[in-house]
Amino acid sequence: MIPAHDSPLAALAFNASGTLIATASEKGTVIRVFCVADGQKLYEFRRGMKRCASIWSLAFSADSLFLCASSNTETVHIFKLEDPKEANKVAEEPGTWMGYLGKALLSSAS
Repeated sequence: MIPAHDSPLAALAFNASGTLIATASEKGTVIRVFCVADGQKLYEFRRGMKRCASIWSLAFSADSLFLCASSNTETVHIFKLEDPKEANKVAEEPGTWMGYLGKALLSSAS
């Protein structure tokens, strides 16, 4: 059993290989991705702060690198599934505008 959310589920999806499961509750603000084998939470994404939205569907990309969520607010959110350590490496890469921006964002967050 995977304790995914405190409220009932509104949407869930498995990746193509069946190793990951994504869940969203009726509150519509948090999306979580778990490892099916051991139930470990791997990712947690916030779709927004307002609870007026309901997530209608979740879908993994064929390569499991992205997760897509659609809602009743006529929006689609696409989340990148990557190792947080790898994300920091890209953000800190010098000599690029993403490196500069990533460094600025990381320093303002700490």
